[in-house]
Amino acid sequence: MKLKIFVWIISLITLCSLVPGSLNDLFAQASSLSAEQKEQLKLAEAYDAQIEQYYEQGLFKKFFKKALPLAKNALKIRNEILGEKHPDTLESLGNLAMIYYEFSRESDALPLLEKSYSLRKEVLGEKHPDTLESLGNLAMIYYELDRLSEALSLLEKNYSLRKEVLGS
Repeated sequence: MKLKIFVWIISLITLCSLVPGSLNDLFAQASSLSAEQKEQLKLAEAYDAQIEQYYEQGLFKKFFKKALPLAKNALKIRNEILGEKHPDTLESLGNLAMIYYEFSRESDALPLLEKSYSLRKEVLGEKHPDTLESLGNLAMIYYELDRLSEALSLLEKNYSLRKEVLGS
């Protein structure tokens, strides 16, 4: 548990260092939340943890009907409290999109992934690992929808940016 908290803190510091002024904004926002809002955010976190547990235990497909409303509710809570551009909200948006993708509902996943990529690029920057993950997921959806030229273009962009960030 201590390692998980340590990793979370390091991730938060890294994320905040990439977005000017965001550390102060996050702390200010956290201190201004009501007790009810904090409880709602804990609930959203629990929803995401339950979905992750289904996935890790190989029960994801079996519990799709349970996972989908959990993902929708987590996104709704985070969007209402944190706003659509908050990194946690963007994570929930991407999670919902990937649930749709896992169950061959690419047409439902596509607009969510397009929005996720666009907002992550705006908020986190084009070279942030989460943005690059969204870009790769979007390329995968384009491929599945037989939009091959768009998929190829995004894959090439993703490769180039990852190579630039990680080195050759």
